[in-house]
Amino acid sequence: MLYLTLSLIPVMYLIIRVYALKTGQERISTGHPIQTEKRKNTALLVMDVQRDLFNEDGKAFLGLPNADEFIRKTNTIIKQANRNGWLVIYIQNEYRDDILLRMLTNGAMRPDSDGIALDDRLLVIDQGLRINKNKCDAFSNPVLENALDQANIGKLFILGADARYCVRATALAGLNRLYEVSLLDDLVATKPAKALTETLNALRTKGIGLVSSSALLSKKNRSDKN
Repeated sequence: MLYLTLSLIPVMYLIIRVYALKTGQERISTGHPIQTEKRKNTALLVMDVQRDLFNEDGKAFLGLPNADEFIRKTNTIIKQANRNGWLVIYIQNEYRDDILLRMLTNGAMRPDSDGIALDDRLLVIDQGLRINKNKCDAFSNPVLENALDQANIGKLFILGADARYCVRATALAGLNRLYEVSLLDDLVATKPAKALTETLNALRTKGIGLVSSSALLSKKNRSDKN
């Protein structure tokens, strides 16, 4: 009996470590509420469009059958956002070099790896900012909040990956701070793909806006004609 109890200790330790790691990775920050009436500018957050997630040979490939089209439409939105004068921010996930985390993530997006880089097909504008994170919530890196403060941002549009984790956590963290948050619902991805609708519906009930890329572009075109 004692032997059995002792043999379970490593297993219990591993379970506790995995739970703590998962909880820490997915924790959603609260931050300080912004003064929305004074924040008139808009930012586009391009989240985790990285080689390991969007390349077929990536270590955490999302399985998108239409990755080329996804990134082409993303590039169109980036161009329009830049023309609108929006702040474009590229968020890059970087898992810290933890042996357990490496096992759970198949070694994806490790520091200094090829897979951590932004996808080669992605349009990266000179005016864009790049911000790294090592948790789902991009606000876990204070550089993001500082950049939004300095640019007087009150409205966020988010696209990219992963809808169930990083996109979700960042959107809710933005909502906690009273940003007006919308997702481009045809330009967020997750695995399995069938979980996307459920995730988006759940976020909508919490107050996250959903808009298609075509509707966003159409709205801009109409405003240009008026």
